[in-house]
Amino acid sequence: MGIAYRERLLARVVTRAAAKGQPASYEVQDAHGASLAVVTRAPARSDGAGRTRWTVRQTGREPAVGLKGRLF
Repeated sequence: MGIAYRERLLARVVTRAAAKGQPASYEVQDAHGASLAVVTRAPARSDGAGRTRWTVRQTGREPAVGLKGRLF
């Protein structure tokens, strides 16, 4: 990672699961590899009903849920 402007690693995102048409989940880790949060993206239904749903889960906190097209 020899790019000069990257002085230090703050966090990384690791894909936990991703399959077409299925919910995808990503883990956000700190510089030491400790988990900060899990972000899940559930796609809208294939029949066009519903919206894409995003959920952020942090340890010890209530999940934050957002739907595509809405502020949360």
